[in-house]
Amino acid sequence: MPSVYDKEAVKILFDRFWSANGWKKEAERITSAEDFEYAVARGVMFQPVNQKHDDVVPKVLCVASRIRPEPSATIRPRHDDN
Repeated sequence: MPSVYDKEAVKILFDRFWSANGWKKEAERITSAEDFEYAVARGVMFQPVNQKHDDVVPKVLCVASRIRPEPSATIRPRHDDN
């Protein structure tokens, strides 16, 4: 079964936030511009966005109201073709 994501882009994402010692501190979260743009282009990272709490809450509640819990709670067995 083919991968549904770009493994290199996901590696860039993980390397930005995670190390062998656990979560990286804010000052240690460094990604080259080239790697960042690569991961953004493949949809696993995005440009930073700053929003105020009071602006975000109504948006989150709106989205949450459209999510049915049933599909999210359904566990489907994984089938590997290996």
